[in-house]
Amino acid sequence: MQEKLDDKRKNEKNYTDNMKKIAGELEIILKKIKEKENEVKNIEFDKKVLDAEIDQIAKLRNVHFHMQQSLGTNIMLSDLRKEYDAVILAIGSEIADHVRSAGIKTSKRGIIVNAKTYETNIKGIFAGGNALAEGRMAIRSLAHGKFMAESVHQLLTKP
Repeated sequence: MQEKLDDKRKNEKNYTDNMKKIAGELEIILKKIKEKENEVKNIEFDKKVLDAEIDQIAKLRNVHFHMQQSLGTNIMLSDLRKEYDAVILAIGSEIADHVRSAGIKTSKRGIIVNAKTYETNIKGIFAGGNALAEGRMAIRSLAHGKFMAESVHQLLTKP
């Protein structure tokens, strides 16, 4: 009987030791994950590379960038709509009152778009990146840009 009790205590001690070991390993893994997340968050894109890429895109026929402009102050959405068949709003997380007054639907998080096309409730106006919801994830904004480009292409090439 004493032998069975000793075996049970040994098993419990082994179980407890194993759980402590696993908990320690999990703590190390979580720490490594947090370190990697911080590395990803702190990645900064080389401004020269980004500027060069924007310059290449800007050389395309009928593609125009209005950089460092304040929508509703320096440039009006109504003017953009008259001048262009498609407008992409890449305006960051501060949604201007001008966007709302132009009739574009917004929520607390940002501009509301069609999840597949990134088109707003106004035909020909698209939005992406932090204008939809502040996420501080460049890769997500890049993906939005890709999908918006495809949607704009479909809009402009429809017979």
